[in-house]
Amino acid sequence: MLLWVPPALALTDLIANGTLARHPNLRIGIVELSAIWVPMYLLMLDGGLDFYTKLNGGPLVELDLRPSDYFRRQVRVAAFSYEDPERLRAKTGDLFMCCSDYPHAEGTATPLADYERVAATPAHASGLFHDNAALLLAQ
Repeated sequence: MLLWVPPALALTDLIANGTLARHPNLRIGIVELSAIWVPMYLLMLDGGLDFYTKLNGGPLVELDLRPSDYFRRQVRVAAFSYEDPERLRAKTGDLFMCCSDYPHAEGTATPLADYERVAATPAHASGLFHDNAALLLAQ
């Protein structure tokens, strides 16, 4: 149920302590953990670090970008079709990759048909079906 929490904590550490800022070519893919948490996480990431800065008089590390912008630049997350990745994309930007995880219980046996049912097709969602995975694999 909360499988996404450890990766979210690790990402927060990598962002808040400047690792992603120092290594802009580092790419991180999060798979088999769902994606529904990403919009809330990005909101809380920015808000939490803003609160920390206000409370403590400064950030942990000076960052050139908003914390969520490092995530958007360097992290991609696999989204199951039933999470409606098009709706997630509308809230956060094009961060999501298709996945199935079949034959596991949370996976689906017909992933392409399942994505098509939520109006996500390779023809109009190149990030979901190609570009975001290609970003992770680029050298």
